[in-house]
Amino acid sequence: MTNHSTSGAAGAAQPGRWMPPAITASGVLGLAAAWALTGDKVRLLQDPAFVPPCSVSAIVNCGSVMQSWQSSVFGFPNSLIGLVAFSIVVSIGVVAWSGARLRSWIWWGLEAGALLGMVFVHWLAFQSAYVIGALCLYCAAAWVATFAIFGVVTSLVLRLRRDRGQEPRSRGRFQNLWPIIWAAWLGVFAVAVVYGLFG
Repeated sequence: MTNHSTSGAAGAAQPGRWMPPAITASGVLGLAAAWALTGDKVRLLQDPAFVPPCSVSAIVNCGSVMQSWQSSVFGFPNSLIGLVAFSIVVSIGVVAWSGARLRSWIWWGLEAGALLGMVFVHWLAFQSAYVIGALCLYCAAAWVATFAIFGVVTSLVLRLRRDRGQEPRSRGRFQNLWPIIWAAWLGVFAVAVVYGLFG
């Protein structure tokens, strides 16, 4: 009985106290952005003359982005991916926030998903800033949410490896530097987008 409990505990992982609320809040932000995008996309399909409320100028123009082929890369609105992905993030965040000890593979799966999301976000941002020449504020909110999720979950998995003694000293230093690396990365990303739009 004792061995079984110990084995079960070993297969579960507990993040820092601030991490589940941060993951949940980021997921909610992304979900709200995806929901708004989906609603306006449907209205635009129904009425080509519809002007989304976030279209405030030639550059800050959700309508231009929504009408581009990049907004439906896989044959359906990208926002539908966001609805599913951010719903999963919120669910995991809420469960972890409740005090449940989730298996490590769940966190590693979330990390893999966040990494894929980051790749997609960088591609979308490049297309938006350098090809379409317009910025969708809802998209930008989803980008920020993805960055936040990736930053927090990466910190979480690095901490789990350290707590289990699997993290070499050099990688332990990387864990300490990760918030700085993440902030610098976000800063460069933001500057690149602004430069593409206004440079």
